[in-house]
Amino acid sequence: MNKKNANMFITSFILVSLIFLGINQLTAQTTLIEMGSEWTYLDDGTDQGTAWIDPAFDDSNWGLDFAQLGYGDGDEATVIEYGPDSDNKYITYYFRHTFEVADPSEISSLSLQVLHDDGAVVYLNGVEIERINLPEGLIDYLTETPTDHENVIAESFEDASNLVAGTNVMAVEVHQVGGSSSDLSFDLQLVGSAAVIEPIVNPGSVWNYLDDGSDQGFDWIEPEFDDSGWASGPGELGYGDGDEATVVSYGSDDSNKYPTTYFRYSFDLPDPDRYSELILSVKYDDGAVIYFNGYEVERINMPEGDIYYLTFTPDDDDSESSSVEDTQDLLPGTNLIAVEIHQTNATSSDISFDLELVGALANPDAVDMPVANAPEGFALLQNYPNPFNPSTTISFTLEKAEHTTVQIFNVAGQVVYTLMNQELNAGSHQILFDSHKLVSGIYFCKIQSGSYSDMKKMILMK
Repeated sequence: MNKKNANMFITSFILVSLIFLGINQLTAQTTLIEMGSEWTYLDDGTDQGTAWIDPAFDDSNWGLDFAQLGYGDGDEATVIEYGPDSDNKYITYYFRHTFEVADPSEISSLSLQVLHDDGAVVYLNGVEIERINLPEGLIDYLTETPTDHENVIAESFEDASNLVAGTNVMAVEVHQVGGSSSDLSFDLQLVGSAAVIEPIVNPGSVWNYLDDGSDQGFDWIEPEFDDSGWASGPGELGYGDGDEATVVSYGSDDSNKYPTTYFRYSFDLPDPDRYSELILSVKYDDGAVIYFNGYEVERINMPEGDIYYLTFTPDDDDSESSSVEDTQDLLPGTNLIAVEIHQTNATSSDISFDLELVGALANPDAVDMPVANAPEGFALLQNYPNPFNPSTTISFTLEKAEHTTVQIFNVAGQVVYTLMNQELNAGSHQILFDSHKLVSGIYFCKIQSGSYSDMKKMILMK
């Protein structure tokens, strides 16, 4: 039944974890190097050439202590040497730090903050990634900065492609504006970010389904197929477990149940190029084949080759599957997902089906797309003011009465406040959120009302 092969990607643990948490439009962040970390350093005024930036370089005879490192300001955790002559101090100081990354594919970008006085060059695993207040071209241990930078924190976003699995090395050379400079400062923070994800198809969505045991052949997976005569109902769909939102039929003989049940769902997508990849999560029992716009994208617990309406699964499998899919099968405008759920045998006691599809944004700054398939009248507005301290107003509208939760998440995906968890009437609602127990940083406000959800980024600045 395959119409073409879809390119598959390695599943991203962070993205999939966020999906199972039900968190959308969220950047998962991991601090790789904290401010105040321990660094090896060399403060003897020697020319280290370029070998010192290599990850394999032996720095075992260098000093080792905690940042902030420097001299002259009085706020240093570690005071380093500038040489015997206060009027002719060393120009360049060298710093190295190792850190571990289990899986670089989980990190899509890096946020770098460098406290420096007066200039710096930053290397990751031997590759220069940032140059601050230093001239272009070759520099050496006597190169002075063109201007005086007094305890400046430079912020930048870096490509994560230089990360490696296992041990990574950050190397930094800090330069002075001149030999008579009164002070020097260095500290660094590196934060890795996973992709931002956005809902496309929510779990619990309403699917058209066919549960009459008939042979639908191959035409039913096509977008133009007419399923107006099919039944419809929200996920989870199935029978036999007691947790179904929609109970489907298995036929008149419980010892000879239908092997296959069919499901179809249409959704609108203005711009598929908005996403770099798709994360598909499927709850199934016992097996499934999933199609995007007529093309097979995933096969779960099913044999290879053509699949027919009498095909049974090789194993009994009641589980959830997550995979990363290419965006090439999505179209601007109306799209169709078609799913066939198969049983392991005709006496199987239950089937289950539900599906969630989210997109990883190709541009992580674009996080304000309208909620996919949200009903008219459903909206979560941006909190105001934003940034805020200490309180801000969260406003939202509901088209109909629903059980609604409003929660605040930190960047690790943890719930820090549950502001609301109750039945609400249709209409406009406001919550005054007081953040007095939180520290400064980025947070996310998520609303879940029925099967619809949305999220907004909030910035707390104390």
